[in-house]
Amino acid sequence: MPVGDIVSGYTFVPAEKNIDQTKLNAIAGQATIAPAFISGQTPASSTGSGDYFVFLQSTGTLAKILTQDLATSIGSSSGMTSAITAVRLRSFNAAGNPTFEVDQRQAFNGIANAPNGLTVDRWRIATAGTMKSNVQGFQGNASCFVPGTSYLISQGQLNIAVATTEPSLAAGDLYSIGQLIEGPFWRELAGDVTSISLMVQSNVAGLKFSVALRSSNAGVSLVKLCTIPSASTWTLIPLPNLPKPTSGSFPTTPGGIAYTLDICLACGTTYIAPAADTWQTGNFVGAPGMSNLFATSGGSFILGFIQHEPGPLCTTLIDKPFSQNLDECVRYFHKTYNYTDKPGAVTSAGVLGPVVLSAGTKAFGTFRFIKPMARIPTLTVYSWSTGAAGSLTDSNGTVHTGATCANISDSGFSDVNFATATAGACAAYVHYTADTGW
Repeated sequence: MPVGDIVSGYTFVPAEKNIDQTKLNAIAGQATIAPAFISGQTPASSTGSGDYFVFLQSTGTLAKILTQDLATSIGSSSGMTSAITAVRLRSFNAAGNPTFEVDQRQAFNGIANAPNGLTVDRWRIATAGTMKSNVQGFQGNASCFVPGTSYLISQGQLNIAVATTEPSLAAGDLYSIGQLIEGPFWRELAGDVTSISLMVQSNVAGLKFSVALRSSNAGVSLVKLCTIPSASTWTLIPLPNLPKPTSGSFPTTPGGIAYTLDICLACGTTYIAPAADTWQTGNFVGAPGMSNLFATSGGSFILGFIQHEPGPLCTTLIDKPFSQNLDECVRYFHKTYNYTDKPGAVTSAGVLGPVVLSAGTKAFGTFRFIKPMARIPTLTVYSWSTGAAGSLTDSNGTVHTGATCANISDSGFSDVNFATATAGACAAYVHYTADTGW
């Protein structure tokens, strides 16, 4: 090493003699590398296999390590997780149709004075009391961006508008929008704390609502109070580090319900949890201190995106592409109609047939669903020529009522029975929906 790169740890006097080992060791033992020694080296834009890093060990000695061994060594010694592993661990969202982009059921038609039941795929309304809402899914919305980016996380949204107010809630009154989540989707969440993120907006500034998780039998519940500070502005609400339940039933069995996820907008005292932020024994969806959206005439609430992920952190919103979203949804609802047609539409597009008529009131065929469904579904048959449920149309154009399906499994069915006998027709044509109710 050049003399100029050593800063002496020993000071010599002029003409000092007897430069012995002790004095030399004082120089070497206390020497440091001058900054110019590092800054004067030729820059490199990358490292490669066979290159070395030099580092100081805890024993006080210098050592070298190969570039290819550095990352593994740092990860194992510090507990750090590689970026790829971290993404893999956190690239999971248990919520079905989290973008609200898939709407096989309503084909983006609004539901006036919406009753209890399903709206866009996977999402259902639960309501009790005199309050009424108009509910509609929208597609082509181009405003739900990941905050701070130009990334459009969803082009769909679910709009809930107050149709009939109910300023004073009875004890058992409530209004929530939520979904039943199948058992296998709990597996990724079961081992640790979890986190929820929502993209929402309301025209009611300062609206306070609740997000609730409940076990499969609603024996235990966790509620979180959320606030939308500004009106008519997309708001990202992070709910990190939700505690792991220590009791309650959360089965992971395919075809069974593991838990429910709800967003509650109005709640009477019966369903208000004793406390937020901790698991409570009982069936609760409301958080203490929440508002009542239905106290506001013309009030509205819009859902744009939701995710429920493992771990203590609300990570960047996890996209679910439309094709994946639709593929997951047909496990719970399947129809023979075009995607853009609401069941009951008068159309022959997609109608199945011909099926062979026999014994006057029975048709035989082979019907297979797009994919095995979560459980044996409820089948509804429609006439393509009238749109009437519980009917089919034969090859002569005659509509037969009382149509029901037989030999139903989670992958298809075979027979269609109906009430009125055929006259001279040899075949029939069938539209149907297969619905698990989830």
